[in-house]
Amino acid sequence: MTLPSRSESPRQRPAGTAGERHSKSPAPGDFYRFRLDTGTEPEWLIVRAHPDDPQLLLVVPVDDFPLAGPPDEVLPPGPGDRPRVARCGQALWLPAGHLLPPLQAGTVPEEVVRLVRRKIAELARGQVVATAKQQLADHDPSYERWLAGVEQARRRLQARVDEGRPLLRLAELAPEPPPGLAALAGGEERYLALPVGGGKLVLLADAQGVRAVWTGPVGEAPALTGEVGAGQLRAVTWQAGPEGALARAEPVFRWLDGRVVLTVCSDPPQSLTLQR
Repeated sequence: MTLPSRSESPRQRPAGTAGERHSKSPAPGDFYRFRLDTGTEPEWLIVRAHPDDPQLLLVVPVDDFPLAGPPDEVLPPGPGDRPRVARCGQALWLPAGHLLPPLQAGTVPEEVVRLVRRKIAELARGQVVATAKQQLADHDPSYERWLAGVEQARRRLQARVDEGRPLLRLAELAPEPPPGLAALAGGEERYLALPVGGGKLVLLADAQGVRAVWTGPVGEAPALTGEVGAGQLRAVTWQAGPEGALARAEPVFRWLDGRVVLTVCSDPPQSLTLQR
């Protein structure tokens, strides 16, 4: 069982429309889903912000395996009445910058978040309240195997965060272009829209690489650099389209060892790794 300390710091409502989800910052009650290549792929529920750092969020894995042990909290059923259990002993802290819009998978009401917070408080005090059914499940081999899979997912997510810059896998990007940008659709591309200043930076990724498009005043297009070789960076140049409010970046950044690393030269700079 792993419970993060308060001192650790590195730094069922409808999910809403894609546009609504993409416009809000990560907050308690939001679910996020990462592709971690484990047999167990839980969703991660934001429980609260760190008391000393509002950009550091405590998340708890939630899955649909029906058995629940003493460290777990059984939640109201999810879509289709499938079971939903929060594995509160596997919580970890995530910087908010790693919770990118395409990863959001829905929200739950505040009363559900309170259930999880209560269980985490019990674990922190060492005063866990468990039913007889939970105590029995704690010794079930199938429960032990499932919990080992959840722990593996937690370790992989922690390793992903430890790399420093936020990372998105190609399969985690949105399969449809952002609202109003259907003209960008190229068939096999996937999309990431990032609000920057008074416009939106849209990244389009496919098997060949990643290209950037800016929607907004062309004069406000952000400075953007990408890796083009080991330790080599190249800044994009923006080419305004005939419509005036859409600019395309040159060059297209090709995958290097399966990755594209981009940096928006804001204050502070914001870096992102896309992985094929």
